[in-house]
Amino acid sequence: MARHVADCLEQFNTGVDKVLQARQMLMSDSRLSTSDKEKLLIALENSIHQARKRLEASPVDERAEPEGGRADSPHSVHSARPPPPLDANFLAQHGHQLIALLQQNMAKQN
Repeated sequence: MARHVADCLEQFNTGVDKVLQARQMLMSDSRLSTSDKEKLLIALENSIHQARKRLEASPVDERAEPEGGRADSPHSVHSARPPPPLDANFLAQHGHQLIALLQQNMAKQN
């Protein structure tokens, strides 16, 4: 199953890269007539819009966010959320655990 998921993600990212490259090529191609360029861009943008709708309609597991949270980029279908604020109570309650984790990670890097 892990291999299947990895293959799907690779194909998804390759597809997104190809679509973005196609749009960039269309925008910079001076050989195409304006009407042909517009037709192709409309078709491309319609496909992108439909793909976004399909992704937004699928359920999202909030635990599956990438490291650092979601990025607000042209490739992201979700807007970025700011991290929750760290207050004195949080640091007093969890500060020793954070220090221990940092020390472990630093020890692993050395």
